[in-house]
Amino acid sequence: MDDYKNLYYAYKPVPEPSSLAVMLLAGMLAGRRRPSRRPV
Repeated sequence: MDDYKNLYYAYKPVPEPSSLAVMLLAGMLAGRRRPSRRPV
């Protein structure tokens, strides 16, 4: 149960700035991997 709690707390309560940073990093990685599909 503790492992599931850790996973839940690791993914669920993410602050906005860190989530935005993760989205930006994911966007950069996606942009590098797929330059043809860029968010307009």
